[in-house]
Amino acid sequence: MAIQTAKSLEDIVAGITTVDELVADIAVASAEQSQGISQTNAGIGQIEVVTNHNREVAQENSEDSIDLKEKAIKLADILGSFKLR
Repeated sequence: MAIQTAKSLEDIVAGITTVDELVADIAVASAEQSQGISQTNAGIGQIEVVTNHNREVAQENSEDSIDLKEKAIKLADILGSFKLR
């Protein structure tokens, strides 16, 4: 009976060791996943900054385009007052 109990205890210890190793592996994988998520979030933040900058540049280009169109119309009116001989 003592031998059987010792064998059972050895099996329990082996099972606990296996579970401990699995938990350690899960902890490592979780840390790696957390780091990956942090890097992804940082990348998304950078994309957001660039997108906002692009939006601002596009708005400025639109305003400049409107201004340039108005100046072109005025220039055309001024040039229209000249007569060629």
